[in-house]
Amino acid sequence: MQIQWRFRSIRRSTVFSGFLMLFVALIANTVITRVQLGNQIMNQTRLNQSRLVLSELAQVELLIKDVEIVQFNLLYTDDPRYLTPYDEVISQLRPHLNNLARLTADDPSLRERTPVLRKLVEDKLRQTNQTVLLDQSGKSREANAQILSNSVLNTTHQIHDVVDSMEKDEMSRQVSRSAISEKSIRRTVASIYLTNLILLLGLILFALHTHSEMNAREEDALELRKKQQKLFESQERLRLAQDVAGMGTFDVELPSGKQTWSARTYEIFGFAPHSRQPEPGDLMHMVYPTDRSMMADTFGALATGKRLHAEYRIIRADGEVRWIEVSGRGIFDNTGIPIRYLGVGYDVTERKVAEDKLRRSEDQLRALTARLQTAIEEERMRIAQELHDQLGQALTCIKMDLDWIVRKYGGCGESWVPMVQDAMGVVDNNIALVRRLSTELRPQLLDSMGLRAAIEWEIEQFQRRSGVRCLVQVTEDSLNLTNEKEIAIFRIFQEAMTNIARHSNAQNVWVDLEREENEVILTIKDDGLGFSADLVEQMQSLGLLGMYERALVMKASFQVESNPGRGTTITLHVPLDKATVGASENHENINS
Repeated sequence: MQIQWRFRSIRRSTVFSGFLMLFVALIANTVITRVQLGNQIMNQTRLNQSRLVLSELAQVELLIKDVEIVQFNLLYTDDPRYLTPYDEVISQLRPHLNNLARLTADDPSLRERTPVLRKLVEDKLRQTNQTVLLDQSGKSREANAQILSNSVLNTTHQIHDVVDSMEKDEMSRQVSRSAISEKSIRRTVASIYLTNLILLLGLILFALHTHSEMNAREEDALELRKKQQKLFESQERLRLAQDVAGMGTFDVELPSGKQTWSARTYEIFGFAPHSRQPEPGDLMHMVYPTDRSMMADTFGALATGKRLHAEYRIIRADGEVRWIEVSGRGIFDNTGIPIRYLGVGYDVTERKVAEDKLRRSEDQLRALTARLQTAIEEERMRIAQELHDQLGQALTCIKMDLDWIVRKYGGCGESWVPMVQDAMGVVDNNIALVRRLSTELRPQLLDSMGLRAAIEWEIEQFQRRSGVRCLVQVTEDSLNLTNEKEIAIFRIFQEAMTNIARHSNAQNVWVDLEREENEVILTIKDDGLGFSADLVEQMQSLGLLGMYERALVMKASFQVESNPGRGTTITLHVPLDKATVGASENHENINS
C-alpha cells in the first residue's frame, strides 16, 4: 500500500510538472513575444528615425545647393523669374530644419550639432539675401565679390562638413541598429523555438501521465475488485465467527434512530430474521422490569463517550426470560456530538445458569466448610476439655500418689526412691504437655476472656518461642463479636503468626486490632522477606487460602500486600452483625 501510494505520488508530481512546464512555457512565450515585439518596434522606429534624419539632412543640403544655383542664375541673368523658386527654396528650409531638430532631440551628439547647422544655414541665407539685394540695387560687382568671398565659402563648407558628419554618425547608428534588430530577431526565433520545445515536453509529459493514469485506473479497478473480494471473504468469515460464537451486531444511526441488526440479533431477541425491527421504546419494554433503570443509565452513558458493557435480562415475545450481554461504543463527529452507536450482543443464558449453579455450589461448599470448621472447633474444644479434665486430673492424681509414697516410705534411703522421683518428673512433663496441647487445641482465654486477651497471650507465647519483637495495639472498645467470628479471627491470626515464624525471617511484627463503626479490623504487618504478588493473586499458598476461606465464611474482606524484601501486610475487615451492633449501642447508652 505504501509503494502504491509512492507511485501515485510520483504520477501526481509528473502531471504537476507537466502542467507547470506548459504554464511556464505559455507565459514565457507570451512574455518573450511581447518583449521581442516591443524591441522590434523600437528598433524599427529607430531605423525609421535614422532614415528620416538622413533624409532631412539630404534635403537640407540639397536645398542649400538649390539656393546657390538660384542665386547664380539670378546674378548672371538678372532675370526676376528666378526670385520665385528662390523664395520657395528658402521657405522649405526652415520646416526641414525643424523636423531635423525634432528627430535628433533624443540623440545627444546630433542634438548638439543641429543648432550649429541651423545657425550656419541662417548665416548662409542671410549672406544670400545680401547678395540678392546688392544685385537688385545695381551693384552686381559687389554681389559677385561677396559670393566669392571667404566668409560665404567658409559657411558653405561648414554646412557641408556638419551635414556630412551628421550623416556619417547617423549611418553608423543605422548599421548598428540594423545589427541589433537582426540579433533581436534571431533571439526571438530562438526563444520561440525554446518555448515550443518546452510546450512539446509538457505535452509529452501530459501524454505520459494520461497513459499512466489510465494504467493506474486499471490497476486501481483491479485492486478494488481484489479488496472487495477480500472484504466479502472477511465478512463471510466474520459472519461465520459470529454464528459460531452466537454473536449479534447492531448499528444505530443518530439522530434518526434507524437500526441495523444482524440475523443473529433477531434470533437473540426472538424475532424472525429480517422482520420489522422494534422501536427503542418497545425494546426497553422487553427488558426485565428490575433491569430497566440500570439499562437506561448504561445506554445514556454512551452519549458521554463511555463504553457500553452490561448484562441484563429480556422477556421475549414467547415469554421466555433470557440473559443478554451487550458491549458497544459511540461514534462522534468533530464537535463531540454522537452520530451512531455500534455494538455486539450475546445470549449468555446458559452461562448465567451455569454461573448460578456454580455460585450455589460454592455457597453450599462454603456452608459445608463453615460447618466443618465449627465441628472441628467443637471437637477441639471437647478434646481440650477431655485432656484438661480427664487426662490432666489423672496425671495429677498419679503425681500426688507418687509424692505420698516417697514421703511415706522414702525416708529410709531406699534405692527405688530416685526412680519414683524420676517418674514424678515424667508426670510433670506430661501434665505440662497436656496443658500445652489443650491450650493449642482451644485456648481457654478465648472462651473466658475473649479475643483481645487470647491475641495478647498468643503474642507473648510467639515472642518467647521465636524471639521476634512484637508491638501490639488492641482497642479498648467492646468488639461484640459472635463466638464463631472470634474463633475465625483468632485462627486467621494464629495462621498469620505461624507463617511469619516459618517463612518471613522478620525482626519485628506489628499487630493492630481496632473497631470502626460497623466492623472490626485486624492488621498484621512484618518486616520480613515478603513474597511475590503472583502468589497472593493466585492464592497458591494453602495457609493464605485457608485464611481467605475463613474470611469468606464471615463475609469479611481479606487483603494481603507483599513484595520481595519489603515484608507483608495482612488486613482483615470483619463486618459486625446488626444484632451485635445494636446490643453494643444499647450497652454504651446504659453505661453513659
